[in-house]
Amino acid sequence: MRRQSAFSLVELVVVIVVLGILSAYALPKFVDLEGDAYRAELKELKGSLESAASLAHEKAVLNNVSPSSDDDGFYNTTIQGETVNLNGNWPSAQENGIIRMLQDLQGLDWDVTNDCVGTGPCIEFYPESVGNKQGCQVAYIFNGTGNEPPSYYLNATECS
Repeated sequence: MRRQSAFSLVELVVVIVVLGILSAYALPKFVDLEGDAYRAELKELKGSLESAASLAHEKAVLNNVSPSSDDDGFYNTTIQGETVNLNGNWPSAQENGIIRMLQDLQGLDWDVTNDCVGTGPCIEFYPESVGNKQGCQVAYIFNGTGNEPPSYYLNATECS
């Protein structure tokens, strides 16, 4: 009769424990879950910016927003109970403009700047805890006089 050989239960448990420990340390090195989450958040924000700007533009056109501006030179319209500043027929790149159109900016910071990506006035959004703001951002860029639609800039190359 031949004797059968096999792994003992102790050997199998040791191997499983060692593989579990290795995967707990090695897996985060190979899977960039945080960067993927930042990139998804920025893509979602870009879509929200496009939709919000389009909604404000359509409302301004339908309501025939006239050039009766207030002291800061922007036109005002009310959308969902918020007074939104328009420059031309598009939301301005100001805190009282496109930002009032957005519902939830939790986890995001933003900067209002006059030199965004070398083009002009804009608002740059980036995750609060990201290290390199310039490599992980989305921007709402106001174009010209407000008769042209805004541009959007998404850079998610260094989101980690």
